[in-house]
Amino acid sequence: MNVDFIKAQVRLLQGASSSERETLIKNIGVCAGVIRPGEYVTPQRKHAITLWLQTNAVRLRLPQLPLDLSGQKP
Repeated sequence: MNVDFIKAQVRLLQGASSSERETLIKNIGVCAGVIRPGEYVTPQRKHAITLWLQTNAVRLRLPQLPLDLSGQKP
């Protein structure tokens, strides 16, 4: 797992469009080992990646997650 890559992807999520967000989330999931390369990101897999990010945010010192990924209501 490349922590610096994941941090960079999380930073890019902040201002990304919807299609870019899907790509960034998939990149994070593959790097974290949550999904395999080439797998389609279903809502369940996206949720699994989001849970992984929430669980590991402090340990990996990730930048603040966007509100829709952090589980908080805007």
